[in-house]
Amino acid sequence: QPERGDQITVVSRTFDRSHLADAEREMEAAREELARKERLKTYMTLGAAGLGLLLIIILIFIYLRRRRAEREEEIFPMPVSEIAVTEEEEEEEEPYVPTEEEKRRIRRFDNVKEITGDNPEEAAKLVRAWLSED
Repeated sequence: QPERGDQITVVSRTFDRSHLADAEREMEAAREELARKERLKTYMTLGAAGLGLLLIIILIFIYLRRRRAEREEEIFPMPVSEIAVTEEEEEEEEPYVPTEEEKRRIRRFDNVKEITGDNPEEAAKLVRAWLSED
């Protein structure tokens, strides 16, 4: 073979891998964002399920309460005659009868009222005297 005069030189060089580190950081950030979105979606699903369960429990509670009230009405219905008697009892209230102490107070009050009406100057002097004693 004829010699062509080609020269081959082998040089050891390091490759620039800085873009790989940047790409790895971007991938990690994307994974974290995806995980955050998945957690948020899970929390929203759990919240909606919990809210739905709470709503169902409330509706069941209301239903059972109404049913119990209806059942009690069926078991213990009040006859019409008793309803009329109850209404009459409510209408017929006994007149108020004051006690002896209350009667004395009322008489005293009436006496004081009469005295102050007949002689207001004397009543004012009496009140001033009482106040000055205290």
